[in-house]
Parts: sequence; structure tokens; C-alpha cells
Amino acid sequence: MHAIFQDIHRLYRAGLAGKDCAACQLRPAHSRDGKEAAWSTQEVVEHLVLTYRNTGALMDRYIERNAPTQRRPHLKHRALQLLVIRCGGFPRGVRAPEAVVPGKTDLPAMTGDELSAWMKTELENLDAKLDKCSQLFGKQSFAPHFIFGPLTTEQWRRFHFVHARHHLKQLKRIRKQTAAA
Repeated sequence: MHAIFQDIHRLYRAGLAGKDCAACQLRPAHSRDGKEAAWSTQEVVEHLVLTYRNTGALMDRYIERNAPTQRRPHLKHRALQLLVIRCGGFPRGVRAPEAVVPGKTDLPAMTGDELSAWMKTELENLDAKLDKCSQLFGKQSFAPHFIFGPLTTEQWRRFHFVHARHHLKQLKRIRKQTAAA
């Protein structure tokens, strides 16, 4: 697995290790903005896994086509790529796209170790697809993200790293708020 995906898994494994099912289902009383229900630890991991699967499905389409997108990034795409993917800033309060909102996988309650193993499997699957895309398309942008426009393999990996790091803060908040309860 690529080093950046190993880093994601290492960070999550450390925070999930030894948590029982009940601890992974706890949720803060409110989300950061206070407007909607907050996610549990399991729902955060499920959200990440859904993003990996969604990206993997996109990679499958480009692998099957054996041709990169013809779309070119706009100035807005370039600016967002710089801010988020290159510099690592991830805006707070942005709602997750419906396709990656937790609750779609009908999962039983899982322990932290089970969530970590599930996450690792999904990262390995996505990594293999990105490796194939790298072989087919080299270093060029080949598949568009719905916000950032066409991305290279390395930009896709970096996006998932920044996104996962963003949600680590959420897990810390869950731990802090549920420990105080």
C-alpha cells in the first residue's frame, strides 16, 4: 500500500485500537455547527470507506475506458486544489455529498479493531485501482473530482489523506464529548 495510505491507516488504527462496539457507537450531543446530529466513530469510518468506494468506482470507469478525461481544470479548480490538496486546508462545515453520508451500508455495530481492519481493506482496494490508473495514465490528470476537477493519481491520494486527517479532528471531538458525558 502507498505510504500516504499507510499513514492514514496508522493514524486511525491508533485512535480505534481496543475500542469496544459501544464506544464506537457513541455520538456527541450535537455536531460542531449544532444544526444536525453528530456522527459516531463508526459513522466517521463508514463515511471515509464510502468515499474510498466512490473514488474506486470512478477509477474503474476510467480504467475500463482506458482513456483520461478530456476536461481541463478551471481557475477555480486550481485554486481549490492548491488550498486543499497541496496545502492541506480542509474547510469545516461542508456537508458530505449524499452518496457518502453514513447509514448506507447497514453495518452491524463494530469494534475499533474491526473498523480499522475494514478501513485498511478499503484503502488497499483503492490503492490498487490508483496504481492501475498510474500505469495507464502516468502523471497526467485523468479523472475529475466533483469539486477539484481533474486530478492526477498523486492528487487523489493526497486528497484522501487531507480528508481523513480532517475527520481525525472529529474523532477527537467525539472522544472528548462522550468522555465528559
